[in-house]
Order: sequence, then C-alpha cells, then structure tokens
Amino acid sequence: ILGRLVLNIGVAPRWAELAFRNVDGNDRAVVARRFDVGEEMVDASDYCPEMDDVAQAIDEASLWYAGQICVQALDDARVALARLDMMDVPPYEVDWESPYGWIRIRGGGDDTVLGDDALLIVDLGGNDRHWGAVASSANHRSIVLLLDLGGNDSYASDVPGQGAGLCGVGILIDAAGDESYVADRYAQGVGQFGLGLCADLGGDDEYRVGYSGQGCGYFGVGLLLDAAGDDEYSLLA
Repeated sequence: ILGRLVLNIGVAPRWAELAFRNVDGNDRAVVARRFDVGEEMVDASDYCPEMDDVAQAIDEASLWYAGQICVQALDDARVALARLDMMDVPPYEVDWESPYGWIRIRGGGDDTVLGDDALLIVDLGGNDRHWGAVASSANHRSIVLLLDLGGNDSYASDVPGQGAGLCGVGILIDAAGDESYVADRYAQGVGQFGLGLCADLGGDDEYRVGYSGQGCGYFGVGLLLDAAGDDEYSLLA
C-alpha cells in the first residue's frame, strides 16, 4: 500500500513544476517567502510587484491537477490501510531520500517528526508530535504531504505548516484521534499560489493560529476540513 502511494504521488512534482514554467525563479522565491500578506498594508511601500507578475504567469490548471493527484493518492492509501488491523503495529522508522525530498514512514510508536525536509510522512499510529514545516510546500519543494492514521497527535510550528501550499501543494490528512494544531501563521489550510489542505477526519480537536490560516487563500486555495468531533477554533488570539 505504501509503495503504491509513493508511486502514485511520483508524477505530482512534475505537474507542480510545470505550473511555474513561465514564472521567473526570483519572483517565485519572493512570493513563496512572503508571509505578511494577511497584515494590513497602508502605503505604496508594501506593494509587492512580484505577486502580480506571478499571478499573470502561473499555469493554475497544472497546479490544481498536481493537488488532485496528491489528494487522491493519500485518500486511497488511507482507505486501504484502514482495512488492516493497525492496533499492534510495532514502533519502527523507515527513511528514504527521494529526488524530491525525504520519505519518512513511522510505525505505531509515539514519534517526534520534523517535517522540514520531507516529501511524504506517513505515520501508522501512536501519539505523535509533528514539528516545523510539516505539510508545507515552498518554492524549492513543490509537493509536501503528511498522512497520520491514528493516535492523539500534536502539531506545532512557528513557520508555515499543517497544510500550507506556498508555490506548490501542502496536504495534511489526520484520520483519527484528538489532535492539537498550533501555529503562528500560514497554517491549517492556506494557499499562496498553491493548494493548502488540512483535513482532520475524527476526534475532538483544537486549532489555534495567529493569522492567515484555517481556510485562507492568497492567489491560491486554502481548505480546513474537519469531519467529526467537538472542536475548538482560535484565530488572531
């Protein structure tokens, strides 16, 4: 199942990069690192011409297709793995460096995972801690994905993460458990010239972010989807 997941997402980086084939590389780097778009801008010095230039040149159809590939591949893997008995999965770690970033597989233990350099993280169980830029794309990493199947997990970041699509695709799917999502900004479903998706499918969850999150798009698509549970949301607090 996991091998098939890796194969299925393998074509997505190509489509994501095709989306920026007519975009100046320096402009792409500028807009991917600009994390203040949600702040009030009051004078001409705040104007970022690179935003307009990228908006005119990007191929959105290719970018959204890359996002569709990733969402379908992750959900197919989630459904297939849910048919297995995952209660007795032992703790283990598998790390493999692909051309597009690290693939990190974790078993049933209570893991601490730093997502800053990963293409794909899959965790099969346990109460895990996910730190940093998990499920957050950037101009140099156009696809970043995370699938967590169970456990009461915590996500914390002072950088964009938890489903942030910055000039690419960032997807987080957490299938079960009571989760805590905490971030400063640009998290929990935010897209800036990209697709950012944070999908939590069960449990009583807490979402806290400073600003630009919980379903936010700047020249992009940001989605926060919570399917069940007694949840709490906090923004600008």
